[in-house]
Amino acid sequence: MAKNENSEAAAPSRVGVWFQHHVHSVVFSLGRACRKPWATLLTVMVMALALALPLGLSIALDNLKQLQPPPRCRSRLRIPRPVPPGCRPARTTASPSRRRGRGPRFR
Repeated sequence: MAKNENSEAAAPSRVGVWFQHHVHSVVFSLGRACRKPWATLLTVMVMALALALPLGLSIALDNLKQLQPPPRCRSRLRIPRPVPPGCRPARTTASPSRRRGRGPRFR
């Protein structure tokens, strides 16, 4: 049997369509990059800066960790918090007679 020229062509596979779409996107993107070199350069610079900032911060923090003294040499500085005048402990504000147990009794 001879093939009829009016017969329908076989549908392309999904993988073939996906591949053609990606090839078309790459060619379109390269063409646009060549047509607008300054925009491409600025875009690449912004992306490089976005990747370099966290890396630089990580390196700076690692360097700061090396500046700290070892844990055994680290001195602890304790700064006492000031006590407000109305918040004295009960022992210092009670009269001597109440401290000995001879204070007023409540019913």
